[in-house]
Amino acid sequence: YRHRHTDLWLRPLTDDASERLIGNLLEGKGMPQAFSDKILSAAEGNPFYVEEVIRSLIDQGVIRYDERAVGWEMRRDIAQVALPDTLQGVLLARIDRLHEETKRVLQMASVIGRVFLHRVLAAIAQEARQLDEHLLTLQRLQMVRERARIPEWEYIFKHELTREAAYNGLLRKERRALHRQVAETLERMFPERIEEQLGLLAHHWERAGDSEKATEYLLRAGDQARSVYVHEEAIDYYERALAFLKQEGAHER
Repeated sequence: YRHRHTDLWLRPLTDDASERLIGNLLEGKGMPQAFSDKILSAAEGNPFYVEEVIRSLIDQGVIRYDERAVGWEMRRDIAQVALPDTLQGVLLARIDRLHEETKRVLQMASVIGRVFLHRVLAAIAQEARQLDEHLLTLQRLQMVRERARIPEWEYIFKHELTREAAYNGLLRKERRALHRQVAETLERMFPERIEEQLGLLAHHWERAGDSEKATEYLLRAGDQARSVYVHEEAIDYYERALAFLKQEGAHER
């Protein structure tokens, strides 16, 4: 919603700033100029691309930490390494290299949202063994991080684009099933907080494709927003509910 945020337009990093970023990420270890040049050419001043491509090269073993030399070193010729053209490509490549169960945990978390409770993830990831180990791996790879422990364990994706890449890796049928699981879990775990989560529940039931539940929560969320004079949000909820009602009317005809 536009009234809840302000757009800030940031200029791309200069080559000097990008090189300093690479140096900071690799703890000041000097790399061959060809290494920096290749990354800078692909990054085009995007700091998140620089960070993610460095982590991708570490994942692949192109860069490795040498404890004896106390620093990072090249293990392969950078000229022989293909870099994805886009940030999305870098993120997808990193996700695809995950162990299958770790990748599945990341994808399930992506359905819950950028911020997710350990308890909710555990409820929908029942088949994922050693959930905490998978989360530790994802933290070590800096895809997610721990956000809070009190009042309960909460995690956050380091960047929304990482969550989107993981989410987009799911088939539509899988997404719908997982959104349904999340919605049912939230209703079951937090019955006393339903009114606080009307918009969130509307979102999950909407994505689950359940027109009856989605319409119910969208209308309630719209009424709630209207009662506190947040008219733009109220209109959005009502329009989304109307779309479901029109679909139902078309099916009945």
